[in-house]
Amino acid sequence: FDIPKELKSKVRERRVLAQVFREKSMEELDKIKLGKAEERGKVKGISIGEKRGINIGANNKTVELAKRMLKKNMSISDVSEVTGLSKSILSTML
Repeated sequence: FDIPKELKSKVRERRVLAQVFREKSMEELDKIKLGKAEERGKVKGISIGEKRGINIGANNKTVELAKRMLKKNMSISDVSEVTGLSKSILSTML
């Protein structure tokens, strides 16, 4: 049976639109995938940064504690034992 020209053009338009939509959807999916990868990278980077910050803070706190202990005239060997800092590092703090 014969399809009128008006319907043929509409069918053709729909096919073209469907194709464009599929291609656009694939591009959007790729962007979403890249976005998720970037997001995972950001989360990982933040996590690493937080761990480094915690370590730096803990080290600073240990040094502060050692300085206070040395000001109270505690022996270097006792301060070294409590803080875990080496005696050579502690001797530079005097």
